[in-house]
Amino acid sequence: MTNGMNFQIRKAERTQVCPKIAISGPSGSGKTLTALLIAYGITKDWSKILVIDTENNSSELYASAKINNISKEIGQFDVIPFGPPYAPERYVQAIKCAEQGQYKVVIIDSLSHSWNGTGGALDKVNNSQTSNSYAAWKQVTPIFQRMIDSILQSPCTIICTMRAKQDYVMETNEKGKQVPRKVGMAPIIRDGIEYEFTTVFDMNLDHYGFTSKDRTGMFGGQLVMDESIGHAFEQWRMSGSPIIPQVQPQPTYAQNTFQPQPMNMAQPQQYHQQPPAVQYPPSYQPVPMPQNPPANNMPPQTPAGQDVQARSFAINELMSLFGQMGINGDIEAQKRIITQATGITDVIFKTLGVEQITATSAFIKNMNNQPQSQPTGDPNILF
Repeated sequence: MTNGMNFQIRKAERTQVCPKIAISGPSGSGKTLTALLIAYGITKDWSKILVIDTENNSSELYASAKINNISKEIGQFDVIPFGPPYAPERYVQAIKCAEQGQYKVVIIDSLSHSWNGTGGALDKVNNSQTSNSYAAWKQVTPIFQRMIDSILQSPCTIICTMRAKQDYVMETNEKGKQVPRKVGMAPIIRDGIEYEFTTVFDMNLDHYGFTSKDRTGMFGGQLVMDESIGHAFEQWRMSGSPIIPQVQPQPTYAQNTFQPQPMNMAQPQQYHQQPPAVQYPPSYQPVPMPQNPPANNMPPQTPAGQDVQARSFAINELMSLFGQMGINGDIEAQKRIITQATGITDVIFKTLGVEQITATSAFIKNMNNQPQSQPTGDPNILF
């Protein structure tokens, strides 16, 4: 159902969405091994597990290994060795690579490097060329958020391990002074990252896990972190409704109603006929456009004090008359006409004024007793 604001309203339904899991703990708490066991509990197939390893290939220490103290055997999984720079953009590329490989579970070991590693978010801010840290975070925060979005929107189950450090809060003691107090472990990552995950496990040095957040409602108290956790996640996922792919509607097109018409061959077009004469409006005043630029890129010379537009119109009219006389290309014949009309013996076309050009046109019209003609030709070649 939709409303007038184009929002869709439907019944709430939990689907078979893949969980996004975070495992936080100090060094030696067993984050990497726990992530591998949970991944196997989900897939039951080591070949469907991919590890994005930023921890100097520490995950490969468990490949095809037998863990005697917990009686577990690790199979052969795939790995992407992930060295610096630990830019969030590279995490996005690695996740896309896993999706293209159709892995069922992706382990990011660890996500903390995207925050405080070389090339990570903090490093980007510290090395920013901006004027202050606020401007730097304005650039870096969207980059880091795109990495988080790629994790949350991935069709794979993703398990992120995060390093943890001792966390403190400042309190006022009995003497009224601010003193730090230990409050447990905090993941080395952006504050509030736990809101993004389905379940967050905190591990201690005894290799037990505790949930600080769990949207599934399945886990509580002290947990043995093995493949049974992964098996529970898979059962929870499969208990949801199947995800129905959203099919984009196909565009509809109007039916083609074009009907070809038969060609009328009775009256073939006469291509040899002369085109009709162009009818110029009374106010037409052509602007001459030279075919070739003058030497030295200088503009065409015009006698001083002459109106360029009036002279251009007079030249066009004279050239039209020369064409009607059949001497359009005969320079000497044109000079003789101009001499007869104006008395100028040494004719230089570019120095002729409007009066001399107009007098020549009038002389030709009187001589031939022709009505006034329409301007044609290219006057700038001679004038």
